[in-house]
Amino acid sequence: MNNFKLYLSPIFKVHWLLIMLMLLIVNCDKIAAPSTIPAEKFARIYTDYIVVADTANTALHTTILDTMLSRYSEDRDKFDATLRYYREDPLRWEKFLQLVVQNLEEKRKEKNGSSE
Repeated sequence: MNNFKLYLSPIFKVHWLLIMLMLLIVNCDKIAAPSTIPAEKFARIYTDYIVVADTANTALHTTILDTMLSRYSEDRDKFDATLRYYREDPLRWEKFLQLVVQNLEEKRKEKNGSSE
């Protein structure tokens, strides 16, 4: 009978409610968050954006990004979610930027190879 009284105690109810709310918040966050773009594809998009945005007027950056995303069949929400995903972990961000640097080096080699 003592065990039954434990389930009826106010402290137990509060703890149970807090645990359930925490689980709900964590799961809702996962459900509501848009999926991310695969790393290789995101690195290509980001690389293209850097190359084009570097030579364009700052006012056009949003338009340029939207055009890039359209070319890769992605949307702004997914791009922003992916960017947040990489930036929230410094090691993940560093590995991603290494992919971008590799892409930039390949583009430079292609450009130098085609001009010779």
